[in-house]
Amino acid sequence: MVMALPQFQRGCGLGNRLFIWARCRVWCQEHQGQPISPIWFRPAIGQALRRLPQLCRQNGAIDLLNPTLLGCFQPTADDLPWWQGLWQGLGRRRISETQLTAGQPPSGRHLVLFDQPTYSFDRLNPHWRQLHQDLEAITRPRHRRRVAALPPSLIGLHVRCGDGFRPPPDAADNFGWVGWLQQTPISWFVETLQQLRALLGSPVPVLLVSDGSVAQLEPLLALPQVHLLRPTTAIVDLLALARCRLILGSGSSSFSAWASFLGQTHALTAPGHPFTRWGLEPQCGQVVAAHNPRDPSCSLPPALLRDLASRLP
Repeated sequence: MVMALPQFQRGCGLGNRLFIWARCRVWCQEHQGQPISPIWFRPAIGQALRRLPQLCRQNGAIDLLNPTLLGCFQPTADDLPWWQGLWQGLGRRRISETQLTAGQPPSGRHLVLFDQPTYSFDRLNPHWRQLHQDLEAITRPRHRRRVAALPPSLIGLHVRCGDGFRPPPDAADNFGWVGWLQQTPISWFVETLQQLRALLGSPVPVLLVSDGSVAQLEPLLALPQVHLLRPTTAIVDLLALARCRLILGSGSSSFSAWASFLGQTHALTAPGHPFTRWGLEPQCGQVVAAHNPRDPSCSLPPALLRDLASRLP
Protein backbone atom coordinates (compact mmCIF):
# COMPACT_ATOMS: atom_id res chain seq x y z
CA MET A 1 0.00 0.00 0.00
CA VAL A 2 1.24 3.48 -0.88
CA MET A 3 1.70 5.73 2.16
CA ALA A 4 0.96 9.46 2.20
CA LEU A 5 2.15 12.19 4.55
CA PRO A 6 1.14 15.88 4.73
CA GLN A 7 4.17 18.14 5.19
CA PHE A 8 3.50 21.73 6.21
CA GLN A 9 5.52 24.80 5.29
CA ARG A 10 7.15 26.55 8.18
CA GLY A 11 5.13 29.43 9.56
CA CYS A 12 1.77 28.70 7.94
CA GLY A 13 -1.30 28.71 10.15
CA LEU A 14 -4.07 26.19 10.62
CA GLY A 15 -6.12 27.27 7.60
CA ASN A 16 -3.25 26.85 5.15
CA ARG A 17 -2.23 23.56 6.75
CA LEU A 18 -5.72 22.20 6.32
CA PHE A 19 -5.48 22.56 2.54
CA ILE A 20 -2.47 20.23 2.48
CA TRP A 21 -3.98 17.81 5.00
CA ALA A 22 -7.28 17.70 3.09
CA ARG A 23 -5.67 16.96 -0.28
CA CYS A 24 -3.84 14.06 1.34
CA ARG A 25 -7.07 12.72 2.89
CA VAL A 26 -8.99 12.93 -0.37
CA TRP A 27 -6.22 11.25 -2.34
CA CYS A 28 -5.94 8.40 0.19
CA GLN A 29 -9.70 7.84 0.10
CA GLU A 30 -9.71 7.72 -3.69
CA HIS A 31 -6.65 5.49 -4.08
CA GLN A 32 -6.69 3.38 -0.92
CA GLY A 33 -3.55 5.06 0.37
CA GLN A 34 -2.36 4.79 3.96
CA PRO A 35 -2.47 8.25 5.60
CA ILE A 36 0.18 9.20 8.14
CA SER A 37 -0.74 11.68 10.84
CA PRO A 38 1.26 14.90 10.30
CA ILE A 39 3.08 17.00 12.87
CA TRP A 40 0.64 19.81 13.61
CA PHE A 41 2.91 21.40 16.23
CA ARG A 42 3.84 24.92 15.16
CA PRO A 43 6.16 26.90 17.45
CA ALA A 44 4.94 30.47 17.70
CA ILE A 45 6.90 31.83 20.63
CA GLY A 46 6.83 35.42 19.42
CA GLN A 47 3.05 35.39 19.04
CA ALA A 48 2.63 33.80 22.46
CA LEU A 49 4.82 36.42 24.13
CA ARG A 50 2.90 39.24 22.44
CA ARG A 51 -0.35 37.78 23.78
CA LEU A 52 0.97 37.22 27.29
CA PRO A 53 -0.14 40.57 28.80
CA GLN A 54 -3.64 40.11 27.36
CA LEU A 55 -3.89 36.52 28.57
CA CYS A 56 -2.70 37.46 32.05
CA ARG A 57 -5.64 39.87 32.33
CA GLN A 58 -8.16 37.13 31.50
CA ASN A 59 -8.62 35.89 35.07
CA GLY A 60 -5.28 34.14 34.96
CA ALA A 61 -6.39 31.87 32.10
CA ILE A 62 -3.14 31.48 30.19
CA ASP A 63 -2.87 29.12 27.23
CA LEU A 64 0.52 29.77 25.68
CA LEU A 65 0.25 26.56 23.68
CA ASN A 66 -2.76 27.83 21.75
CA PRO A 67 -0.76 29.32 18.85
CA THR A 68 1.30 26.15 18.43
CA LEU A 69 -1.58 23.69 17.73
CA LEU A 70 0.05 21.39 20.25
CA GLY A 71 -2.51 19.05 21.80
CA CYS A 72 -5.29 19.81 19.30
CA PHE A 73 -5.15 16.64 17.22
CA GLN A 74 -4.77 12.88 17.45
CA PRO A 75 -4.47 10.09 14.85
CA THR A 76 -7.63 8.17 14.04
CA ALA A 77 -7.77 4.39 13.95
CA ASP A 78 -7.13 4.54 10.20
CA ASP A 79 -4.04 6.78 10.48
CA LEU A 80 -0.50 5.81 11.26
CA PRO A 81 1.02 7.94 14.02
CA TRP A 82 3.80 10.13 12.66
CA TRP A 83 6.63 8.18 14.32
CA GLN A 84 5.24 4.85 13.10
CA GLY A 85 4.80 6.20 9.59
CA LEU A 86 8.36 7.49 9.60
CA TRP A 87 9.64 4.06 10.64
CA GLN A 88 7.57 2.15 8.11
CA GLY A 89 8.46 4.67 5.43
CA LEU A 90 12.15 3.86 5.64
CA GLY A 91 13.33 2.40 2.36
CA ARG A 92 10.32 3.63 0.41
CA ARG A 93 10.77 5.94 -2.55
CA ARG A 94 9.62 9.43 -1.60
CA ILE A 95 7.78 11.43 -4.24
CA SER A 96 6.01 14.78 -4.14
CA GLU A 97 2.31 15.14 -4.86
CA THR A 98 3.35 17.01 -8.03
CA GLN A 99 4.70 13.72 -9.41
CA LEU A 100 1.38 11.92 -9.09
CA THR A 101 -0.35 10.90 -12.30
CA ALA A 102 -3.97 11.99 -12.42
CA GLY A 103 -6.32 9.09 -11.66
CA GLN A 104 -3.54 6.56 -11.21
CA PRO A 105 -1.70 5.85 -7.93
CA PRO A 106 2.02 5.07 -8.08
CA SER A 107 2.95 1.40 -8.11
CA GLY A 108 5.42 -0.19 -5.72
CA ARG A 109 6.65 1.05 -2.36
CA HIS A 110 6.18 4.79 -2.35
CA LEU A 111 5.72 7.49 0.24
CA VAL A 112 3.82 10.43 -1.24
CA LEU A 113 4.59 13.79 0.36
CA PHE A 114 1.76 16.30 0.14
CA ASP A 115 3.95 19.35 0.44
CA GLN A 116 2.80 21.99 -2.03
CA PRO A 117 1.64 25.44 -0.84
CA THR A 118 -1.51 25.28 -2.96
CA TYR A 119 -4.33 26.95 -1.09
CA SER A 120 -7.56 26.25 -2.94
CA PHE A 121 -10.85 24.42 -2.40
CA ASP A 122 -11.12 23.51 -6.09
CA ARG A 123 -10.17 19.90 -5.48
CA LEU A 124 -11.96 19.70 -2.15
CA ASN A 125 -15.44 21.17 -2.65
CA PRO A 126 -17.29 17.87 -3.31
CA HIS A 127 -15.67 16.26 -0.26
CA TRP A 128 -16.68 18.84 2.34
CA ARG A 129 -18.87 16.52 4.38
CA GLN A 130 -16.26 13.76 4.70
CA LEU A 131 -13.49 16.25 5.45
CA HIS A 132 -15.62 17.80 8.21
CA GLN A 133 -16.13 14.36 9.73
CA ASP A 134 -12.43 13.53 9.38
CA LEU A 135 -11.37 16.79 11.02
CA GLU A 136 -13.68 16.20 13.98
CA ALA A 137 -12.36 12.64 14.24
CA ILE A 138 -8.75 13.81 14.61
CA THR A 139 -9.72 16.58 17.07
CA ARG A 140 -9.06 15.57 20.66
CA PRO A 141 -12.23 14.80 22.67
CA ARG A 142 -11.81 17.66 25.15
CA HIS A 143 -11.94 20.20 22.30
CA ARG A 144 -14.98 18.53 20.75
CA ARG A 145 -16.71 18.63 24.12
CA ARG A 146 -15.89 22.33 24.46
CA VAL A 147 -17.48 23.08 21.08
CA ALA A 148 -20.54 20.96 21.82
CA ALA A 149 -21.10 22.81 25.10
CA LEU A 150 -21.17 26.26 23.48
CA PRO A 151 -24.58 27.94 23.19
CA PRO A 152 -25.82 28.17 19.59
CA SER A 153 -25.10 31.37 17.67
CA LEU A 154 -26.78 32.25 14.39
CA ILE A 155 -23.95 34.55 13.34
CA GLY A 156 -20.21 34.06 13.78
CA LEU A 157 -17.53 36.73 13.35
CA HIS A 158 -13.89 35.99 12.59
CA VAL A 159 -11.80 39.12 12.99
CA ARG A 160 -8.21 38.58 11.91
CA CYS A 161 -5.81 41.09 13.46
CA GLY A 162 -2.59 39.11 13.78
CA ASP A 163 0.78 38.50 12.22
CA GLY A 164 1.22 39.03 8.50
CA PHE A 165 -1.86 41.22 8.03
CA ARG A 166 -1.38 44.91 7.24
CA PRO A 167 -3.43 47.55 9.10
CA PRO A 168 -6.95 48.06 7.75
CA PRO A 169 -7.71 50.65 5.08
CA ASP A 170 -8.98 54.06 6.07
CA ALA A 171 -12.68 53.82 6.83
CA ALA A 172 -13.16 56.98 4.77
CA ASP A 173 -13.04 54.87 1.59
CA ASN A 174 -16.39 53.34 2.61
CA PHE A 175 -14.97 49.80 2.58
CA GLY A 176 -14.51 50.02 -1.18
CA TRP A 177 -11.60 47.59 -1.16
CA VAL A 178 -9.74 45.58 1.49
CA GLY A 179 -6.45 44.44 0.02
CA TRP A 180 -4.75 41.07 0.13
CA LEU A 181 -3.48 40.20 3.62
CA GLN A 182 -5.00 43.39 4.99
CA GLN A 183 -7.13 43.55 8.10
CA THR A 184 -10.83 44.14 7.63
CA PRO A 185 -11.85 47.31 9.51
CA ILE A 186 -13.65 46.60 12.77
CA SER A 187 -16.23 49.15 11.64
CA TRP A 188 -17.19 46.86 8.72
CA PHE A 189 -18.08 44.08 11.16
CA VAL A 190 -19.99 46.53 13.39
CA GLU A 191 -22.00 48.11 10.58
CA THR A 192 -22.72 44.85 8.75
CA LEU A 193 -23.90 43.22 11.97
CA GLN A 194 -26.09 46.19 12.84
CA GLN A 195 -27.59 46.14 9.36
CA LEU A 196 -28.36 42.43 9.63
CA ARG A 197 -29.96 42.80 13.04
CA ALA A 198 -32.09 45.72 11.86
CA LEU A 199 -33.39 43.73 8.89
CA LEU A 200 -34.04 40.67 11.05
CA GLY A 201 -35.65 42.75 13.78
CA SER A 202 -33.70 40.93 16.48
CA PRO A 203 -30.38 41.30 18.36
CA VAL A 204 -29.43 37.74 17.43
CA PRO A 205 -26.59 36.19 19.48
CA VAL A 206 -23.16 36.48 17.89
CA LEU A 207 -20.04 34.39 18.45
CA LEU A 208 -16.83 36.42 18.10
CA VAL A 209 -13.55 34.65 17.32
CA SER A 210 -10.40 36.72 16.99
CA ASP A 211 -6.69 36.92 17.67
CA GLY A 212 -7.13 40.60 18.52
CA SER A 213 -7.03 42.13 21.96
CA VAL A 214 -10.09 43.12 23.95
CA ALA A 215 -9.18 46.76 23.32
CA GLN A 216 -9.10 46.21 19.55
CA LEU A 217 -12.45 44.43 19.65
CA GLU A 218 -14.18 46.90 21.97
CA PRO A 219 -16.49 48.38 19.27
CA LEU A 220 -17.91 44.88 18.73
CA LEU A 221 -17.95 43.85 22.38
CA ALA A 222 -19.93 46.99 23.21
CA LEU A 223 -22.84 45.66 21.13
CA PRO A 224 -25.46 43.48 22.86
CA GLN A 225 -25.30 39.71 22.61
CA VAL A 226 -21.73 39.55 21.23
CA HIS A 227 -19.79 36.79 22.98
CA LEU A 228 -15.99 36.57 22.66
CA LEU A 229 -14.70 33.02 22.80
CA ARG A 230 -11.82 33.07 25.30
CA PRO A 231 -9.70 31.25 26.38
CA THR A 232 -9.68 28.99 23.39
CA THR A 233 -7.67 27.06 20.81
CA ALA A 234 -7.53 27.26 17.03
CA ILE A 235 -9.52 24.09 16.45
CA VAL A 236 -12.25 25.11 18.93
CA ASP A 237 -12.54 28.47 17.16
CA LEU A 238 -12.78 26.79 13.76
CA LEU A 239 -15.37 24.15 14.67
CA ALA A 240 -17.42 26.67 16.66
CA LEU A 241 -17.59 29.04 13.70
CA ALA A 242 -18.59 26.17 11.42
CA ARG A 243 -21.70 25.64 13.58
CA CYS A 244 -22.98 29.17 12.86
CA ARG A 245 -25.34 29.81 9.97
CA LEU A 246 -23.63 32.98 8.77
CA ILE A 247 -19.98 33.97 9.05
CA LEU A 248 -18.77 37.53 8.73
CA GLY A 249 -15.15 36.80 7.91
CA SER A 250 -11.79 38.30 7.07
CA GLY A 251 -11.46 37.98 3.30
CA SER A 252 -7.76 37.14 3.12
CA SER A 253 -8.00 34.59 5.92
CA SER A 254 -8.04 30.94 4.91
CA PHE A 255 -9.18 30.23 8.48
CA SER A 256 -12.41 32.15 7.84
CA ALA A 257 -12.86 30.35 4.53
CA TRP A 258 -12.34 26.94 6.13
CA ALA A 259 -15.01 27.63 8.74
CA SER A 260 -17.48 28.44 5.95
CA PHE A 261 -16.39 25.38 3.94
CA LEU A 262 -16.72 22.93 6.82
CA GLY A 263 -20.15 24.16 7.89
CA GLN A 264 -21.34 25.10 4.38
CA THR A 265 -22.41 28.37 5.96
CA HIS A 266 -23.38 31.65 4.40
CA ALA A 267 -20.34 33.94 4.33
CA LEU A 268 -19.90 37.68 3.84
CA THR A 269 -16.65 39.61 3.58
CA ALA A 270 -15.77 43.21 2.85
CA PRO A 271 -15.19 44.01 -0.84
CA GLY A 272 -11.79 42.87 -2.06
CA HIS A 273 -11.28 39.18 -1.42
CA PRO A 274 -14.44 37.08 -1.09
CA PHE A 275 -14.00 33.43 -0.23
CA THR A 276 -14.66 32.54 -3.86
CA ARG A 277 -11.06 33.72 -4.41
CA TRP A 278 -10.06 30.57 -2.49
CA GLY A 279 -12.10 28.48 -4.91
CA LEU A 280 -14.91 27.99 -2.39
CA GLU A 281 -18.04 26.88 -4.23
CA PRO A 282 -21.28 26.51 -2.25
CA GLN A 283 -22.43 22.90 -2.17
CA CYS A 284 -25.67 23.52 -0.26
CA GLY A 285 -26.99 26.68 -1.91
CA GLN A 286 -25.55 29.08 0.64
CA VAL A 287 -24.57 32.69 -0.12
CA VAL A 288 -20.82 33.42 -0.40
CA ALA A 289 -20.29 37.04 -1.35
CA ALA A 290 -18.76 40.44 -0.61
CA HIS A 291 -20.87 43.12 1.02
CA ASN A 292 -20.52 46.84 1.63
CA PRO A 293 -22.97 48.13 4.28
CA ARG A 294 -22.30 51.74 3.22
CA ASP A 295 -23.22 51.18 -0.43
CA PRO A 296 -26.99 51.66 -0.96
CA SER A 297 -26.82 49.59 -4.14
CA CYS A 298 -25.29 46.63 -2.28
CA SER A 299 -28.28 45.00 -0.57
CA LEU A 300 -28.10 41.79 1.40
CA PRO A 301 -29.32 38.77 -0.62
CA PRO A 302 -33.00 37.99 0.12
CA ALA A 303 -32.23 34.26 0.28
CA LEU A 304 -29.75 34.91 3.09
CA LEU A 305 -32.20 37.01 5.08
CA ARG A 306 -35.03 34.48 4.62
CA ASP A 307 -32.81 31.65 5.83
CA LEU A 308 -31.65 33.55 8.90
CA ALA A 309 -35.17 34.72 9.72
CA SER A 310 -36.47 31.15 9.53
CA ARG A 311 -33.99 30.13 12.22
CA LEU A 312 -34.86 32.82 14.75
CA PRO A 313 -36.40 31.50 17.97
